[in-house]
Amino acid sequence: PYRSAGGDYPVSHLKVMGDVGQIVPVRWDIRDEESIYNALKHSNVVVNLVGQRYETRNFTFDDVHVEGARRIARIAREADVERFIHVSLAAATPNDPSKWASSKARGEQAVREVFPAATIIRPTGMFLFHSSSVIQLFELTFILFQSYLELKTTSLTILAH
Repeated sequence: PYRSAGGDYPVSHLKVMGDVGQIVPVRWDIRDEESIYNALKHSNVVVNLVGQRYETRNFTFDDVHVEGARRIARIAREADVERFIHVSLAAATPNDPSKWASSKARGEQAVREVFPAATIIRPTGMFLFHSSSVIQLFELTFILFQSYLELKTTSLTILAH
């Protein structure tokens, strides 16, 4: 059975939401371009949900929200992904005094630079990290794109951590 790197997210139940082989959890690393490419190479829609609320010694806000978003969007474009959806923040402005909010705004700009047709979603509220709410967001996103966009043969990749 699949287990996430930290064991934080139970994902095996998501596999039964689609047909055989339609939902396949994969490991990837935001710093590893090959792993990103391998995670999304068979998809025509990619949803970037990657973000963090605090900086760590391994990742600054810019590492994740700006350079990570740029990298994922660029690789999606190079892989001929038809639709790239980037989830940001409603209050994101480049000059915000909050490093977190301003990095989200710069991330939107970075995505637009490399994938101009990207859809930017700016929700007013987000789910708690490291909780079952993240899995519920995966499920909601999958159902939304399957019904709203009438994606019958689309392969959807949701990148999150």
